[in-house]
Amino acid sequence: MSLKDHLLNSTNRALVTADCVQMIRGEVANKSGVSGLAIRGVLKVVNRLDPDFMTKAVEFLLEDFVTELDPFYFSFIETEHAQLVEHLATQKAAVTEALLRVTDQRLASVKQRSIKTAYNKLRPGAARHVEAAVPAIATLIQPYIS
Repeated sequence: MSLKDHLLNSTNRALVTADCVQMIRGEVANKSGVSGLAIRGVLKVVNRLDPDFMTKAVEFLLEDFVTELDPFYFSFIETEHAQLVEHLATQKAAVTEALLRVTDQRLASVKQRSIKTAYNKLRPGAARHVEAAVPAIATLIQPYIS
C-alpha cells in the first residue's frame, strides 16, 4: 500500500488537507525573528486576497507532495524505525528538496502575480523552514499509516 493509498483515499483526503492547514498555521505561528515576521506578513496579504488560500494551496499541492514522499515512505517500511518521524529525521535534506521541487514546479502554472511575488520573496529561506517542519509532517502522516 502506498502513501497515496493511505492519505488520498476518499475517507482521509479531506482530513489530511485540514491537518496540513493546521500544521502550516502552527509552523508559521512558531516562526520568530525577521523571517517569521516576513512569512506571517506574506500570508496575511495572501489571506486578505483569498481567505481560503491555504486550503486551496494544500489541495493544489497535496497529491504531488504525497507522490514525492512515497519513496521515503517505502524506505521507512523497509527500516527498523518504529515511527516515521525517526526515519524522516535521517533524511531531512532529501525530504526538503523533494517538497520544494514540487512547489517550484507548480509555481510555473500559477497565474496570480501576487502569489508568485510572495513565493519568490520567501523561496530563498524556504529550505530552512521546510526542513524544520519535517518532524511535523511525519507526525501528521503517522496516524494515517498506523
